[in-house]
Amino acid sequence: MNFSFDTKTAANSAFQVGREGNIFENNLEVLSMMFGHVNIEPKIIFDKKSLAKNLEDLSSQLPDAVVQSSYYLENAELIVTSGKEGNVVDVDGTMEAIKNSIATFSALKNPIEIAVKSQKPDDINIEKIYQEVRKDPVDAYYTRDPFEIHPSENGVDFKISLEEAKALVEENEQEEYSIPLNIITPNVTTNMIGTEAFPDLLSTFSTRYAASNVNRTTNLMLAANKINGTVLMPGETFSYNKVVGARTISAGYKEAPIYVEGRVEDGLGGGICQITSTLYNAVVYANLEITQRTNHQFVPSYVTASRDATVVYGALDFQFKNNRNYPIKLVCSVSGGIANFQIFGMRQEDDFEVQISSYETGRTPTAIYSEAYKILKRDGQVVDRQLLSKDTYKRH
Repeated sequence: MNFSFDTKTAANSAFQVGREGNIFENNLEVLSMMFGHVNIEPKIIFDKKSLAKNLEDLSSQLPDAVVQSSYYLENAELIVTSGKEGNVVDVDGTMEAIKNSIATFSALKNPIEIAVKSQKPDDINIEKIYQEVRKDPVDAYYTRDPFEIHPSENGVDFKISLEEAKALVEENEQEEYSIPLNIITPNVTTNMIGTEAFPDLLSTFSTRYAASNVNRTTNLMLAANKINGTVLMPGETFSYNKVVGARTISAGYKEAPIYVEGRVEDGLGGGICQITSTLYNAVVYANLEITQRTNHQFVPSYVTASRDATVVYGALDFQFKNNRNYPIKLVCSVSGGIANFQIFGMRQEDDFEVQISSYETGRTPTAIYSEAYKILKRDGQVVDRQLLSKDTYKRH
């Protein structure tokens, strides 16, 4: 938050006592100060924008956080999920409490309570969703000089009219709505271009899972299959929740252990964060730009602290951007107790060798603190060391 006291201004205010009037006024002011005393409170300086963003980010981590409406494509259907009323951090109220606590030094002994307020989710905007979803089919192709890949795109349109779709949402109060789609496949898809379009393995990362846990394994495979084959063009952002969709019974997900408010319980889609975490590490090794990532409540068993990424549909997402000059392709497999991600593309002259350094920085009876860094090397020499995250986990 970059809090500090403006002691210079306070010192200047003290220095000006007895110096701003005539000799009689100055002497009178000095004498009154000697006997009466005046407390000059130093002004508090802090990064309001940074603090506000941190508090807004906390909203998604509340156990009863508001869930915004969203949508995803499932086969030939558009699934629109309703939001749920919940709590968000009262940014202004909490910011004022933090400021007052620091000004009075009360935070030395007492915790600062985060103020929350109830908030309803945004209304479902079918017209906006239609504008984002509807498109004509596009054939894939690539050129050799210069080398460029132009990916294929499925054509998508509503099978029902826009008015009928609006009425479906407005007249029925449901947790999710299904709108039938017309999916028009292009004549040439990106996968048909072949390996010449993605000749180089940019990174790979694997984690182990217990294949004997059938339900959890099913969830891993479902999530992996949704991601497998995804192509990202330069500048394009990958959203885990958009690609994988909601974890529902109709989508085939099973009950498996998940963390709920510090407890391990069975929940629908349990285990898919292993796919998120595996992908996260592969993305870091490919030196792609992480734009959204959140750690688990507890350190998971399949990766070490600060090497994980959790997702909650409608609340927490994992996102990254293809910041390379060429397209990339995600290849994922779940088999024989190993979940593996490979990222293919075309190597560039300015590519680095990437290493990840993660370690615990401290422990208390209730928490584990850790950090992770991305180390960039060229010709075996360290060129840069970048902070990936500083994380806090609960202890079991």
